[in-house]
Amino acid sequence: MFHSSLRGHSGPMQKFPVLFALVFALVAGLALWWLLARNTATGQQQPAPVPTRAPVNISIEADSGDDWLHLNAAVSEGRLVGLPQLLDWLEARYVGQVLEVELESEDGITVYEIEMVGAQGQVVEFEFDAVSGELLQIDGPGVEAMVRQ
Repeated sequence: MFHSSLRGHSGPMQKFPVLFALVFALVAGLALWWLLARNTATGQQQPAPVPTRAPVNISIEADSGDDWLHLNAAVSEGRLVGLPQLLDWLEARYVGQVLEVELESEDGITVYEIEMVGAQGQVVEFEFDAVSGELLQIDGPGVEAMVRQ
């Protein structure tokens, strides 16, 4: 039975769901790496690698702590493109690791800014219209070397 002092308690999971999702993804990735490394060291057959994405630092330019709820609702209702759709698009066309994702408003347009690092260490920023998903701009050196063949 729950104590009455716990009623109405909002724990860190409710306050920071994105952070917990990212921490969970990191822990799951480390556990998978550990299992694969252990199987290799003991000579056991290694399972096929599972494609995974590295944890992404997501920052939302917002005035209040509840703005992520409005953004989540906008994605759910189809008013904004979901981040996974943009990450899949980038992964299909460019080789690199996502460093940071920002969702912000510039000149009245809501945009995703996604930074990737290429194999040569170059950092390239891709800017997408968050409503249409259209690629607006690519900024950074060596983007040609990141194009998937």
